[in-house]
Amino acid sequence: MQNIFNYLQETLEYLRVVDEVVEIPNYSDHYPQLGRLYQCDYKINTDGFSGLADFNRMMQINLTFFCSNEGRFSYQIENKASIEQEVAFLHSKSVPFEWKYVKGKEQKQTAAITITRKIPVRFRFEVDYEQSVITILINNHEDFAVYKKSFQPEQIDEAFLDKLVRYLLRRDSEFIRLEISASKKRKIRRTLEQIQREEALIKEQIKRETQAEHQAAEKKRISGRLKALLTRDKD
Repeated sequence: MQNIFNYLQETLEYLRVVDEVVEIPNYSDHYPQLGRLYQCDYKINTDGFSGLADFNRMMQINLTFFCSNEGRFSYQIENKASIEQEVAFLHSKSVPFEWKYVKGKEQKQTAAITITRKIPVRFRFEVDYEQSVITILINNHEDFAVYKKSFQPEQIDEAFLDKLVRYLLRRDSEFIRLEISASKKRKIRRTLEQIQREEALIKEQIKRETQAEHQAAEKKRISGRLKALLTRDKD
């Protein structure tokens, strides 16, 4: 943990000296209105304090910063379930936003949501001395994703920390390779929903065709009976 802390402190000092600007051209496909963001306001603390805890017995290291830019953007969402889902999501990601109900089309329940371009990011390192593992938790670094993984202390070497810092500064993504990104999950979910809608339409069409065939067969049977009865009456 001491090596991680020292490495991160040196990185922040380097950023302050060179005043390096880290750009994020497209933070989230879900909110393209965010536009270009920049990393800023880096802070580090140990065990939840702004200063140092026991350097030889650190339990936690937190590195926080923002992906931000000037201004805000607004959009509208219809129906209660979608509104509640959106508000819950933004709250869970600690995104600064405001919302209120507005008059919607055709008396639909509609909310206007305004988001401030300031996404909080956190890199947390937690040690479990009994299990002898260090767990890394990363929130909101890209597309509001959450990454959590545990490592053995011997894995936290200089090469590991180099990859971590390069990932932090968005120079490459070697440190974390998520199997499925949040944006891909949304695309897969939209595809599945479309497939389900198409299947529902096919089932409905089959149901209507089956009913039509049944009605036609029943009509033919009744017509045959009537014809037989009328023929017999003539005889």
